[in-house]
Amino acid sequence: KGTKGLSFDVSDFGNLQTAFETITSTLSEGSTSLEPFSVKLSAPQLSSSIIEFDSVAIGDTLCKKIFVTNDGLGDAVIESFRLADLNGVLTNEYFIKSVKAPIVIQEKQQYNFEICFAPNKIRIRDARLTIKYNSCNGENLAPKLSGIGVAEVGLSISGLRLVKPGDIINVPVFLGSSITRFDVKSLIFG
Repeated sequence: KGTKGLSFDVSDFGNLQTAFETITSTLSEGSTSLEPFSVKLSAPQLSSSIIEFDSVAIGDTLCKKIFVTNDGLGDAVIESFRLADLNGVLTNEYFIKSVKAPIVIQEKQQYNFEICFAPNKIRIRDARLTIKYNSCNGENLAPKLSGIGVAEVGLSISGLRLVKPGDIINVPVFLGSSITRFDVKSLIFG
C-alpha cells in the first residue's frame, strides 16, 4: 500500500500534529513502499521599523510608512492590528491608513503601510501597535510609536514703560487663546 506522495505544509502545531498522525497511521498499517514523506515547517518571524513622529500640532495629522519584514521561514499571516497607549487603553491618536487584515507576507519579504498620528493633547504621546500573526511561539509584534503633540498659543505684550538702562520692569503678557484644554496648569516666562 503506497503513501500516494503525501506532503504536508505545516504552519502551526495543529497541522504538524496531523502530519505526524498521518505518517504514523500509514506506517502502522504495514506499508512497504519507499515513497518519501515531505513536511515543510513554517516559523514566520516578523520585525518592523521604528516609528517616531516629530512635533505635530493638535488638529493636524502626520502619516509615515512602517515596514514589516518576515525574517522567518514560511508565510506570515497578519490576523489583526491593535493601537493602544502604553497602559493598554485603545487610542484614537494613532490610526492605520487603508489596511485590512488578513495580510500574507511571504518568507523574506516586506509589507508596508501608513500609520498616522493626530494628537489631541500636548506633550509626548506614546502608543504601541500590536500586530497579531501566526507566530510559532504565540508572540505578537508590538513596535512602540512615539510623537509629540504641540499647540500654538498667541501672546501679546502691552503697556508703555519709560525705563533707564539696567531697570527691571514688569510688563503684562496676555494669551491670545485659552490653554485650559491642553492640561497646562501654569506658564513661566523667562
